[in-house]
Amino acid sequence: MARWHSWALQIGGGIACVAGVSVGVGLTAPKWPAAWLDRDRGPLHLTRLDTRRNWERVGVGWWKRRFPDGGDWAGGESKSSLPALDDPTAIERYIVETRRAEWVHWLANLSVIPIAFFAEWWIFAAFTVITVIVNAIPIMIVRYNRLRLSEHLLAIGG
Repeated sequence: MARWHSWALQIGGGIACVAGVSVGVGLTAPKWPAAWLDRDRGPLHLTRLDTRRNWERVGVGWWKRRFPDGGDWAGGESKSSLPALDDPTAIERYIVETRRAEWVHWLANLSVIPIAFFAEWWIFAAFTVITVIVNAIPIMIVRYNRLRLSEHLLAIGG
């Protein structure tokens, strides 16, 4: 078998793996219990570096306007528009959805692990870099939105 043919099969398998795992995680997310998402756990924990200014410095506003929101295609809720800012319940529900979205993208990064078992190292490395970058953008956006809304909720006493 020609080397390029082997590479094509590895790349095709990698695409199928990343797409399959990512879609699978996304389809299960709307069915996750809200209790799993009632606070920031694990990688969702906001740090002292999570400030509006820092996120704006890295261009979160530019990405928010250009990156598609897939939250509602799998039975979840869209996060492309903020809830009514005078309704603490709507804000809390939106914050739960941002946690759900962030978990989906953190877990989608794990979709590259099986590729390590069948692909050459450079194909695995390329998939890892691309997958992490593609998932980092929505993670950045939902963290920024959660930060803004959490600050707002505190300000209105919710």
